Amino acid sequence: MEKVVKIVNKKDDTNDLDYWLSRPLEERLRAVEILRQQYIALLPEDERRFHRVYKVVKREKTKNVFEDYQ
Repeated sequence: MEKVVKIVNKKDDTNDLDYWLSRPLEERLRAVEILRQQYIALLPEDERRFHRVYKVVKREKTKNVFEDYQ
């Protein structure tokens, strides 16, 4: 594979968009997955996992069903 470096103006990013829109969906997904894996590899080991999500639910106070058995 030949390595190519091209220097461009940051304001001229429409070519990138046009290029990726012209690529098949599978190729775009593969590229995103490669970028995702590279990003994860840069993270510290303990941040590479999914973080747990907690949801706080407000509940009404209910009668203790075991009250009668105490």
